[in-house]
Amino acid sequence: MCAFAAIRLHVITFVTSARHVVKRLVRVAILLTGFFALFIGPVGATPGIPGTLDPFFATGSALGPGKLLQSITADGDLVSALVLRPDGKLLLAGACSGHYCAMRLNPDGTLDTSFNATGMVVLPAAPGNNNYDIATSAVVQSDGKLVVAGNCAVSGGTDMCRARFSADGSLDKTFNPTGTPGKVTYAIAAGHDNATSIAVQPAGKIGIAGSCSPDTTGTNPDFCAVRLEGGPYGAQQCRMDIDGDGNVLATTDTLIQTRIALGLRGSAVTNGIGFPVGATRTTWTAIRNHLVTQCGMEL
Repeated sequence: MCAFAAIRLHVITFVTSARHVVKRLVRVAILLTGFFALFIGPVGATPGIPGTLDPFFATGSALGPGKLLQSITADGDLVSALVLRPDGKLLLAGACSGHYCAMRLNPDGTLDTSFNATGMVVLPAAPGNNNYDIATSAVVQSDGKLVVAGNCAVSGGTDMCRARFSADGSLDKTFNPTGTPGKVTYAIAAGHDNATSIAVQPAGKIGIAGSCSPDTTGTNPDFCAVRLEGGPYGAQQCRMDIDGDGNVLATTDTLIQTRIALGLRGSAVTNGIGFPVGATRTTWTAIRNHLVTQCGMEL
């Protein structure tokens, strides 16, 4: 029997054309037996009946289309963070058997096996094997790296702990390279430090906020926050060459930029453009992914 621990509601906006905005209500429920995702709302460019399950999500699920139940470990998996990537993939993060864990799904709800080969990853975040590491928030950097933050048990309480994964799901050992590569733990107050939110600034600095208690009883907590150096985005390649053919042309790159600046989205950005033979980004999906991940734009 599945036991619900919490329910979170998210509205995710997908822009399919200049005049057509589709919103999906994503409800992610925390189950003690596995990661569970329930998609409700219109599908693609053809809106269905509001409030009905998305028949194109998790079509092979034993629960039926629109619903997904996926175990990561055998001892209980809790999801507490949901992040939408620019390419439409979903990242879920939480705690599995007392450790940090994450799962990446393709837009159709199937496991993305380009992420850690299985679509899933489990990581003890704190030193030792305390079986009490809980990821409570997550964010995707503009270079595609995933940063998760949460709480790790230490002697006398909990500390804020973070880990960073490369886009392929491997632990990013350029993060805290002189300490424990890929992860870092900081104590703020003397008792319980609990991270609840995370954000990445445009320059790459990582901010984490939560509540911190001065004593081990966890009573009377205060606001607390830390900011970490995120390091330069080595993979970031933001150029005016939007279509990736090695040239900046008025009839392609500048026209694309102008249409986006005017508020056009989707196929309206690329309609009627004759792309050069060497162009590597000729669809709105590829162009948007480049501008979001490499140029830090919000589209």
